[in-house]
Amino acid sequence: MVRFLLEVGSWLLPRSRRARWREESLSLLLDVNGWRRWWYTVDLLVKVPMLAWHLHPRPAARWPSPAAVLAGMGLVLAAFAVPGAYVLSPFLGEQNTEALLLLAPFGLAVAITRHAVRRARRPVLAVPVVVFGAFGPLVGVGILAAGAAAPGWIQSATAIAGYAALAGPGVWLAANSWRAIRHRQRQRPMHAFGLIAGSAFVLTIAGLLWPVLIGGSPPLPVLVAMAMGLYAFLAAFPVWAAWTGVSQIIHSARRPRERTAGQAF
Repeated sequence: MVRFLLEVGSWLLPRSRRARWREESLSLLLDVNGWRRWWYTVDLLVKVPMLAWHLHPRPAARWPSPAAVLAGMGLVLAAFAVPGAYVLSPFLGEQNTEALLLLAPFGLAVAITRHAVRRARRPVLAVPVVVFGAFGPLVGVGILAAGAAAPGWIQSATAIAGYAALAGPGVWLAANSWRAIRHRQRQRPMHAFGLIAGSAFVLTIAGLLWPVLIGGSPPLPVLVAMAMGLYAFLAAFPVWAAWTGVSQIIHSARRPRERTAGQAF
């Protein structure tokens, strides 16, 4: 009867701990007789749920990572900035709308910095990614502002450098999404949206370089390509940014962690 009760009680424990618990519990009960054996049996069975709670791995509650929260909030704000600029364009004006659309990928700054620091094998390798990927829009605006006041013979070079820096977040997004798709990582639809958004943003920036490199108004095929790239960016980037931002915040708070327990069983 005692063996049967111990067998039933051990079902609450992890499979790898049941045999040893039954062996040690039975050896303890064989040292006593009479009513003490039954009293000790009841005591052991009552304590089994508490022992099982300590031995089973449990997802421990934790605060979300501050870096993940900042990265997620930046992505969510960027997701609202793009459609917001398009909807509020009659009130913002054409120049302010274009500036907001070009600076919206700056919301990726914390996410790109976090990704570059965590993935770089050496800290030095993360520096160019952070400078041109995360802070590319600010660098590009600074270069363009400095080029406007520079002599005419270097204005073309500063414009090319400024627009290239503006395209930094788009280049990072397209390259990182393409690498994730090739490696068949999880959430492939999200990476597809990222690839479309990054490629469309780079295509739009490249179209802005036409008057600088060639001069004059772009031909109709280039204008059509720029319009298609802009609409693809407007459609894909908010979806990717909102999806990725919310995922980073939620996953950082729900990362499973096993509870440590004593080695008695």
